[in-house]
Amino acid sequence: MVAKHIRSAILSELLLRSRAPGEAGEKVRKIVKELFPVFIRTYLLDEESHYRQTPTDTAPLADLLGELKDSLANRLGDKVWGAYPSMVNLKDGSVLIVYYEDGHSRSSVRARRFRATRGGIEWLVP
Repeated sequence: MVAKHIRSAILSELLLRSRAPGEAGEKVRKIVKELFPVFIRTYLLDEESHYRQTPTDTAPLADLLGELKDSLANRLGDKVWGAYPSMVNLKDGSVLIVYYEDGHSRSSVRARRFRATRGGIEWLVP
């Protein structure tokens, strides 16, 4: 589940960046359009409606993620209330997140436990 959250957060960030004006936004738009098409047909079939003989090249996405690595890592850290988050799936199906919270006058290590439900995140007592 944690991996799905991270992938979703990265894709969300790419979609936001694809709306940026100029060359940087255009680069992200092109990669997102090619590798995350609105309809699966363009991903599976070529221009002549034949199944692709080779998979779509994902190297441009790997390069882009490499360029944005630090920015994405900071953004993901911000999503979980601080820096250096660590998550683990527990046997009961919940997720424990431990993170470092950097404050101006004090810092601390915190932990929260949650469960993902169809209705959203259900916060649990640690």
